[in-house]
Amino acid sequence: MKIAVLFGSFNPMTNAHISALKKAVEFLKADKGLFVATNGKYLKRKSVKINDAFYLTEEERKDIIVNICNSEQGLEFWGFEMGGTNPKRYKTLAKIQKQYPEAEIYEVQGADKVRSIPKMGDCEEYVSHIKFAVFERDEIDLEKMIENDPLLSQHKAQFTLLPALENGTEISSTEVRRRFYGGEDFSSLVP
Repeated sequence: MKIAVLFGSFNPMTNAHISALKKAVEFLKADKGLFVATNGKYLKRKSVKINDAFYLTEEERKDIIVNICNSEQGLEFWGFEMGGTNPKRYKTLAKIQKQYPEAEIYEVQGADKVRSIPKMGDCEEYVSHIKFAVFERDEIDLEKMIENDPLLSQHKAQFTLLPALENGTEISSTEVRRRFYGGEDFSSLVP
């Protein structure tokens, strides 16, 4: 069994989030895709820190994701990232692995996020136990980035490169919030 896992604030969820997880599931020939949302404590702290009043509660985000998953075969809402104001991605993935002990777990992310892996506190354990399905992004040479990093180069077999999302689709919810605040139409970006 293979499971693709996409983390995100989903504040709000965008069509690109859905497309990214569906494409990762398809490319990996995974049995399912799981959405894991940033927990409310961390998201609230981050929203205050960057002075962004747009904040969907855990319950609001869960309802949106569950409703979307009800119409998207093979996609599910798993829950919220563990760790309160200090999220623990690896611990969350380890809990998913415990729930599905026979599964190969792939964390889905953009190439721009890979450079942050060696900066995580539990990076050695994280990168040696989790597989990564990484979308090409922003003309980043992922193979070169991995090769030039001492930790990542030791675990390059853990990385599967996914083709870039079509039309340079931006996964971030930032554009939705920018348009929302600017009074612009954002309906084409959200489900």
